Amino acid sequence: MRNKLENAYAKALSGTFKVVNPIKKSVINTNCEVHIFIQANALNILKDCGYRDQYNLFNEFIPQINKGLIWADQDFKSYHHFYNPVVKRGKFGYEENAMTVAKSYYNRALKFFATKNYERSMFYFGAACHIIQDLTIPQHAKGKLLDNHRQFEMYVKSNYRIQKRFVSHDLPIMLNSID
Repeated sequence: MRNKLENAYAKALSGTFKVVNPIKKSVINTNCEVHIFIQANALNILKDCGYRDQYNLFNEFIPQINKGLIWADQDFKSYHHFYNPVVKRGKFGYEENAMTVAKSYYNRALKFFATKNYERSMFYFGAACHIIQDLTIPQHAKGKLLDNHRQFEMYVKSNYRIQKRFVSHDLPIMLNSID
């Protein structure tokens, strides 16, 4: 539960995001190339490990999944991509965090899948995957944005294509929920 200071901070920060966002969009292109690489690698792992039906389903909707991957980082949504599992919180000022956002996107994906709206389902599946991928970055899991976060992400961007060790061929870890 947030206190008065957190509420005031969240309101001020949200207002700032609204003012700054159009400027940010004109200067920074968020293409999420590393997320798309991770997703493509995950798809190949499914195929290589014999999960043909799952591979075929996700492969059919790669454009929608990738749109969700990219959308999840637009318009300062990334502020909610942090979650410290020890204190069960994200960034200061907001109740939303990577766990609540990932669950929301995943539940939307399931809802749209159940109604056979597969394109919309895969869009939200991609958005949920983006959040889960972000949580593999130590700063996202600690909730510390300014703890060499940018340097770490720039290192990955500069090296993910040339470092073969970044490509996994291991069996996937299968979970039944985001929790």
